[in-house]
Amino acid sequence: MFMNQLRRESSVAHLNPDTEEASVQDAVGASTLEKYEARIRRDVANDIKALLSRTKAYVQHSTTRPTSNPEHTKGLSAPKDVRMHPETSLARRLEDPVLWAKLRAFQLEEEREAKEAAAVKEAQRIKEKKEQLQAYKELRNQVSLQLMEERNAAAKAEAAYAAQVSKYLKQKAAMDLQRQREKRASEKKKVEELHDRFSVSNHR
Repeated sequence: MFMNQLRRESSVAHLNPDTEEASVQDAVGASTLEKYEARIRRDVANDIKALLSRTKAYVQHSTTRPTSNPEHTKGLSAPKDVRMHPETSLARRLEDPVLWAKLRAFQLEEEREAKEAAAVKEAQRIKEKKEQLQAYKELRNQVSLQLMEERNAAAKAEAAYAAQVSKYLKQKAAMDLQRQREKRASEKKKVEELHDRFSVSNHR
């Protein structure tokens, strides 16, 4: 159905009287019917191709998928040059293998000494930290003991002061009670003396 539509559109494009007459005259001038028919077929094919090139579905269908290039694939699969380690590069620049061995031994000795120095430094740091922690614990225990002793002393002093205050209050209460008794006894004695005087006066 799609191809029929394209043929109709291409046929319509060639039904123009002016273009058709010009084509016939050219073919007659060439005095060969085969050339005229070949030209017509070529024009129709070009028109169909032009119409198809504007159709998205046809373009997607007729587009050739990219294929792998053997040369490109070979280049990608070839082993890459690995950047040499600096020590390997240095070893290749040194012609004398003994000199390289001495240099490598010197480097290893430096690395070993650096590791040992770092280990000693780390051990010293750990030791100092432990000593600081131990000193902190001892100081904390000492301060805690001192605070406990001060609290006990304060509690004892407070208890002693409370005992003294209680004793004073008891003594004061006893003295006040004694004064009250003596005062009452004195007042009672005065009342009795006055009563006796009044009694003697009345008898006279």
